[in-house]
Amino acid sequence: MKSGLQPGIEIVREFTVTPDMTVEFAGRPLHPFYPTYWACHHAEYVCRLVLEPFLEEQEEGIGSGLFIHHHAPALVGQRIKITATATRVRSNHLACHFEITETNRRIAHGDVHQVVLPKARVYEMREKFKHPAT
Repeated sequence: MKSGLQPGIEIVREFTVTPDMTVEFAGRPLHPFYPTYWACHHAEYVCRLVLEPFLEEQEEGIGSGLFIHHHAPALVGQRIKITATATRVRSNHLACHFEITETNRRIAHGDVHQVVLPKARVYEMREKFKHPAT
C-alpha cells in the first residue's frame, strides 16, 4: 500500500433511495423501505473509496467483514448520507466505521474491514474456487 493511509481519513457520499432499493426477496416486494442489504452495499462501497487512493497498481482490496446496526427506515425519494472513516490501519488491513443518516436521523452504523492482497493472489483464489475440488 502507498503511504498515508491513517485513522481519521473520511469519505462522504450521498445517494437518493430509489424504488429498486426497496425490500424484495425472491422477486416478492415486502415493504417500501431502504433495506439492510442496500445499506451494506453502500457502506462497503464508501469504505472502499477510503482505501482506493492507497492501493498500488498490483494490489486489490477485498472485504473481510461487515458489521451493521440498522436503526430506522429510509423511504423512496429520501437522500441518505454515508460517512466512512478509517479507524484502524495495520499491515494489510483497514477498518472503517460508517454512519448512514437521513437529515438528522441515524439510519444505520457499523464497521467494514478490508484486506489488501496482491492482484496475483486474488487471481489465484478466483481460479482455485472457480472449479469445485474433486
